[in-house]
Amino acid sequence: MGKWSGGSFVSFIMNMMLGSICSMLIGFIVGLVAKNQMGATALTVPLGLVLSLLPMLSSFNTSIEKIAKITYSQQISYLISKPSLRMYTLEQGAIIGINLLLVFIIFFSVYRKQFREV
Repeated sequence: MGKWSGGSFVSFIMNMMLGSICSMLIGFIVGLVAKNQMGATALTVPLGLVLSLLPMLSSFNTSIEKIAKITYSQQISYLISKPSLRMYTLEQGAIIGINLLLVFIIFFSVYRKQFREV
C-alpha cells in the first residue's frame, strides 16, 4: 500500500472512497438511463474514458488541466499523488463535494423519473 502510515493511509482510503462513491453513482445513473446492457456499455465507455484520462492528460497540457480541475477525478488524482492530510485544501474539498452533490441530485431525479413511469 505504498508504505504509507498513519494519517497518509487514512487520507488515501478516504479519497479512494469519495472517488468510488462518485463513480458508482454515475454507474447507477447510466444503468437507469440505458435500455439494455449494450446501451449501458455505449454510455459507460465514453464517460469512463473522460473521467479516467482527464487527470493523466492534464499533466501534459495546462489547457486540459483548467477544464479537468472541476472534476472529482482530477481532484482525487491530486490527493492520491500527495496523500498528506496537510495537502487537502478547501478548494479540493469543495470541488469534490459539489461533484458528489450534483451526481446525487442527478441520480435521485433519474431514479424518481424512472420509477414514476413504471
